[in-house]
Amino acid sequence: KWQPKKSAEKENDVNDVLDSSQYLSLTDEEDEKTDSVEIHCGDISYIIKNGEKKTLLSHISSVTDESAVSRVFSSALNISGAKEVKGAKKDNPDYGIADSDNYIVINGKDKTAKKVIFGKSANFDNRVYAACDNSNAVYTISESTMQSVMVLPQNLRNLDICEIDNTSITGFSLIRGGASVIDISYVEKTEDEKQNEALAGMATYTMNYPYKGVKASSDRVGELFKEITSLSANAIAAEGNANLKEYGLDSPTVLKIKDSGGEHTIKIGKKSENGYYIMYNDSNVVYIADCPFAS
Repeated sequence: KWQPKKSAEKENDVNDVLDSSQYLSLTDEEDEKTDSVEIHCGDISYIIKNGEKKTLLSHISSVTDESAVSRVFSSALNISGAKEVKGAKKDNPDYGIADSDNYIVINGKDKTAKKVIFGKSANFDNRVYAACDNSNAVYTISESTMQSVMVLPQNLRNLDICEIDNTSITGFSLIRGGASVIDISYVEKTEDEKQNEALAGMATYTMNYPYKGVKASSDRVGELFKEITSLSANAIAAEGNANLKEYGLDSPTVLKIKDSGGEHTIKIGKKSENGYYIMYNDSNVVYIADCPFAS
């Protein structure tokens, strides 16, 4: 019945059994000493230039997410959690490193360059093989670490379309096929209405089209505005000189909304498997988004 002695600190968590010293960093670069980072994802490559803000030197978009670009830059400078594969050489084809076209290059302001290459899946613990150009050693890193760096440029775009406050809408109009369908405006209350408890908390609207100057039903307008919400895209279908007819946006349904944040023009086209094709204000971006108020 003899039992080996166990140290108290090793009994707390099975993860404590792992020796953290076996893990190391493939990159540990200083931001202020870095000039740029190159990301090579197969046939697609781009450069993030360091500066007061991180900027893309190619694949420039009108909706580039600066925070996403900055995250990729920072992730490239700090690739940690690597574990060396004992006895492995990076020219061994089993690791997929020698012929890999997935890699990054960190360019220093002192004209130095550091390259990290990503290979095949290691087929355990969601890890992949990786290597540095200045060593013949092979390492494994987590897939999530690799994915935080190997981001395609189209995924560096902001998918937030617009913020709408449906509690402060003062104007709403709908145009379909180029023809007006409805136009509603908020009406400021008179002093008498403000003093009337029954009317004080109820918004008042008037119809400008198709019934000029006719009071609108506050209940029906309220139900309509409940459906008007902020929009975020599931994806971006096109940007630039897109064929609008392909997306049903050559003759869209157009919503014009005024709220506390300003004026919003939302153009709704065809419905796809992943949502509606949408354009916003004067942007040349075609989004695919769930649009709860489309129907």
